Amino acid sequence: MKRFITTALVILLISAFAPALSAQKQNYTVPRTQTVPVIDGKGTDEAWQGAKMTVKLQKTSCIQNGGYVLNTNSTEADDASGTVDVLWSDIKGKEGLYLKWEIVDHTQSYAVDPDKDPLDAMDSVQIVLDPLYKQSPTIQNTALCFTFVPYIAKGQNGLTIQEKASWEESWGQSESSRKIQVASSCNKATDPTTSQQRVQSYIIEAYIPTQILSIGGYEPTLKVGAKMGIGFALIDYQFDFHTYDPKNPENSAQLTNIIADFGDGTDGFNTPSKYNLLVLADENGNTQGQEDEPNDAPISENTGEILFELRKSIVTAQNILNNENTASYYTEKSLTALENALKQAEKITISNSESEITNAKKALDNAYAALETKESLKDLLSRAETLVQEDYTQDSWENFVRAKTTAKNITGNENSEEGRAAKIALIEAIANLQPATSSSPEEAKQTLTNLVSEMQKLNANDYTEDSWNRFKRALTAAEDLLLNQDSEPTTGQLDAATKALTDARNALVKASKSSLWIPITIIIVCLVIAGAGITVLLVVKKKNSAKYYKQDTRLEDQKPKSERLQSFLNSDTDEFEEESTSDFLTDDYSTSDSDQTDSKS
Repeated sequence: MKRFITTALVILLISAFAPALSAQKQNYTVPRTQTVPVIDGKGTDEAWQGAKMTVKLQKTSCIQNGGYVLNTNSTEADDASGTVDVLWSDIKGKEGLYLKWEIVDHTQSYAVDPDKDPLDAMDSVQIVLDPLYKQSPTIQNTALCFTFVPYIAKGQNGLTIQEKASWEESWGQSESSRKIQVASSCNKATDPTTSQQRVQSYIIEAYIPTQILSIGGYEPTLKVGAKMGIGFALIDYQFDFHTYDPKNPENSAQLTNIIADFGDGTDGFNTPSKYNLLVLADENGNTQGQEDEPNDAPISENTGEILFELRKSIVTAQNILNNENTASYYTEKSLTALENALKQAEKITISNSESEITNAKKALDNAYAALETKESLKDLLSRAETLVQEDYTQDSWENFVRAKTTAKNITGNENSEEGRAAKIALIEAIANLQPATSSSPEEAKQTLTNLVSEMQKLNANDYTEDSWNRFKRALTAAEDLLLNQDSEPTTGQLDAATKALTDARNALVKASKSSLWIPITIIIVCLVIAGAGITVLLVVKKKNSAKYYKQDTRLEDQKPKSERLQSFLNSDTDEFEEESTSDFLTDDYSTSDSDQTDSKS
């Protein structure tokens, strides 16, 4: 009886605490969408009307679900609150996460300048991600944190806002050149105390491409059943417009609350192991049917660190090889060695051992260090002096002047580490000079767009591997420039990309197909001979059979039946799909002003 009572008590206790235990970490299932939403900040797109994952960002619900709240004593009516909807897509060229926040916040914050201030110093929303699901206790080479704001202010004047969304990656670990797409819309009302228009609520839409989720150069595989760590936060600031001091505006700004749906009741921003679990599902909510990829398994922090360092070396090599102009400054032999080392480095994945990763980086760094220039530093400086500022764009010229000045100040041997660095910097600055042009940015953009569309029709199988790789890099660079959502490319940038792509196209070498006729001819001849042989054998067999049956008619009813052997050869074909561009639909405020750069850790 005592044992029964004890067991019953244990069961009761487990039942009582089960909700609290289950609330420590939420499991989210996000459905796949067949049509991606238009990122315009309105939130009315048809894609949002179907199945989606919705998370409440409210103090009470977040506390109940094991989230984190900075100020638990705040008045619920004064707190900002809202929801975030999530979809994912594997549509080619539009792969990634799609998000929509709808936030009610009656206290407009003092807006920051995204060029000078961190975005989380004002009303904002955040998403933390553990893309490869490492579940690490630290964020280094593990997690990403994206901050989105519905409005900004330029010139340190946070009272005069621009209804223009912006974003930033807080920890500088996102490595892709592909940019996030973000847009917003704000609902204003008259402040009764100041009679001025203040933001009362807002909508933010964002698209995070899969490439942006890259950690250490490796991006997650978006598929049904894939897992990520995820968490959402709402940051609420209050600004006292009555006590505003232009010299010290921060004195009137106050962080009211941070509401997060993760953390086990604690501040878990820097602890990916405390993020909620996100599982990708199909349109019907099914998460089964596909095997886990190697990237789903946690990797050590040390492995992540050396992968990150390898990625930086890869980017450096790519920048050299992607610029068609650099071929005129380096010997062909040294460039080929660098290209070969790059190919091997790009094959490295998280499944490789630490020694393999280290060796790949060492080989790539050695190939970069062994680049041979065709000219001495003195000859390069002489050539630099002949260049005229009026022939190039302002930005590219300023970069060139800085590199030239550094090279001139070299006092030691040009083959020293300092001298070599200055020489390479000058070469790259000269190669990256963008010619000035009289055409408008719109005309230059249309020219490049037309060229890209034409080049996308070419087939890799028609050309040699080396020439196609150079061409592909130039094409990808042009696509990235056209897809840049942060800022409009300059005429010089567009013209330079057009020239680089044209040069790469002209340098394509046709693949020799004559060698294919030899094995094909041999196969045809063998088939003809085999067919003739089979025909002869059948005729002979028929004659012998007829002769045999004439000799013994008793065998007429015992004619042998032919046996047929049917073989089926099944072969698997691996499909490799190249990255394509997508058309991003934006309006006047569907841009991003962030100065995000790759690999800033």
